[in-house]
Amino acid sequence: MFAVRALNAVFDVGGVVRNDIECRVGLLPPRVVNVIMTTYRVRNTQLLAQLDDPRNGWCLIKEGTVIKFNEGEALGPKLCPGAVHLDLIEKTDESITFHMVREGCWEEPPPRAPFCPKHFNTRYGQYVRYVFGSGKPNPDNPFFHLPALLYAVFYGGDRLKVGTTIIIKGLRRFLEQPVYLVALLKLCRNIGEARELEVWFSKSSRLFSQAPSMKSRIGDIIRSLMRKDLAKDTCRFVRSLILAVTEATSRRGRPSSSKSLADQLWRKLSVINVTRPDLEEELLKSRVAVDVSMAGKVLAGRAAEFLGIVRGFILLRVDNAGNFAVPYEVFRDRLTYARVTS
Repeated sequence: MFAVRALNAVFDVGGVVRNDIECRVGLLPPRVVNVIMTTYRVRNTQLLAQLDDPRNGWCLIKEGTVIKFNEGEALGPKLCPGAVHLDLIEKTDESITFHMVREGCWEEPPPRAPFCPKHFNTRYGQYVRYVFGSGKPNPDNPFFHLPALLYAVFYGGDRLKVGTTIIIKGLRRFLEQPVYLVALLKLCRNIGEARELEVWFSKSSRLFSQAPSMKSRIGDIIRSLMRKDLAKDTCRFVRSLILAVTEATSRRGRPSSSKSLADQLWRKLSVINVTRPDLEEELLKSRVAVDVSMAGKVLAGRAAEFLGIVRGFILLRVDNAGNFAVPYEVFRDRLTYARVTS
């Protein structure tokens, strides 16, 4: 048995393109947004797995590794994420030096709780629960002293999603969830400031008001990749985003840190495309799981080669079933009845 706890990858800059996109808000005259599109090419993706083995507690599942899933049940319940112990050694305006150790856990959390009792109030537990809307920032917790990104996700459809992540997670955050394009809205002083803006945008713009379901996200991303019209999709994303941000920042009661955000985005908007062209072609040929039930039925009793991570999906080549894509979110922190064989 094992549980996937984190992912890792190498990100290479594949190109930077500047483009002026004309946008209109309401009845106002159109204005031009200076968009900087950076493409990152992903390689050497890995899964960090906690093993049910007292002699060897952790392993890295690398591309090409074969996983043999048990007969009957392949995927079990979600487990407590454990803890991440973070020590900030040095923090300047230009860099952060830190030490981080991950602690695993095999306990299943109580219903509707993200952590087991042991790890519920750890520093990591406080941070994760705050990000998901519970509790307040703890000034003695180093996670609340890290800079954080406020970002917007475009799946290819009509809805956008706004999110936050601490800076040390970086681009890996955009492999953890199904995404097509991402816009970097603001580098905030800490997760408290970023979270305040995230909550405000989510309730103040109709385009941010309801994140699409996992099934809708997957469908929008696959259709976007099949269209192969990145330039047109980027224009749609930018125009929708400018409209949503302008709408949210014009409302009364907005956070003070949001007041200049719309003007900043009109002047320069950073969009990123985290891509893996070789695996994207494989993804388009794959069956895609929309939930854990579907994934478990396909994987039970079969061996699968880990091909890599692309657009937030773990891509597997399954014996007698072809390519199969499972959202990373399905595997993360889930008890997996399988063994790593090679």
